[in-house]
Amino acid sequence: MMAVMAVSLTWPVTAGGGDGTPLRAENAWIRAAPPGVPVLAGYMTLINDSEQNIAIIGAGSPGFRMIEMHRSVSESGMARMVEQDTLTVPAHGRLMLEPNGLHLMLMMPTVAANTGDAVILVLQLEDGQSISVKAIVRTPGGN
Repeated sequence: MMAVMAVSLTWPVTAGGGDGTPLRAENAWIRAAPPGVPVLAGYMTLINDSEQNIAIIGAGSPGFRMIEMHRSVSESGMARMVEQDTLTVPAHGRLMLEPNGLHLMLMMPTVAANTGDAVILVLQLEDGQSISVKAIVRTPGGN
């Protein structure tokens, strides 16, 4: 059975690719982890169907106390993450959030996120709009 975490947010929610914004998400997923792990990672492909770049300035979810946007980098043979203030999806382009690259860090789960569950993530856009994205918890390479 697939559980969906309810949305309770302070900014308006517009469905991705709906009437309010030309931004949409595909293949959104969250890396499954053992129970009690305080940080999970979220990935997706963001698609901008508009003539203008679209900036994402934040993210939230009722399933997590905090979400940050990060980029994985390798410096002097050491891997680390760098927090990003903004993610920009180019006009008529795509932005990949994927392992070892840009991703969402989902911190302090408020409920267990089990394999197969659907979690609502809300991306806040610079223009004040937001999109709601359903991400499925799964193992890398899984369905």
